Amino acid sequence: MAIPTWVPGQILTSSDVNTYFVPKVVIKPGDTARASTTTLADDPDLVLPLGSSASYQITGVIFYAGPSASSSDFKWKFTVPSGSNGQYFAGHQNLSGSFAGSFQANWTDTLTANTTGVGVIMVIAIQGITQTGGSAGNLTLQWAQNTSSGTNDYVKAQSYLVATRIA
Repeated sequence: MAIPTWVPGQILTSSDVNTYFVPKVVIKPGDTARASTTTLADDPDLVLPLGSSASYQITGVIFYAGPSASSSDFKWKFTVPSGSNGQYFAGHQNLSGSFAGSFQANWTDTLTANTTGVGVIMVIAIQGITQTGGSAGNLTLQWAQNTSSGTNDYVKAQSYLVATRIA
């Protein structure tokens, strides 16, 4: 559904304002830890509800940490509503510790990033677009260790995602 065109003097409904002018925002309230698993699973907090037949600009930052390089590292992808498409880029360090943010990814692609020590918070900067089909649903971060380790990987508090409707 296209964004409506309003005329001077028209009174906007609360639904118009909430649908078209207020971004959807989730901010992670606390750390989530995972160890000894390479199976991607939903983050309990980083879930954005998206409406049907709409386009959204998605931005965010994922703060994460894990054991020293190569002992676990980090992998992630997103789930999107059925019938959605879109792409994004994720500024981050690859498994070798080099910058890897200038490449396109589809939301459902699995990407990897290095970890450098549990006390060292790393960053994944997200910027992209998604277009939903006829079904509303959630854009959800899924993540796990890239290599199984008994030491926790963390997605840290204050990680966030923002969806701003653009069409």
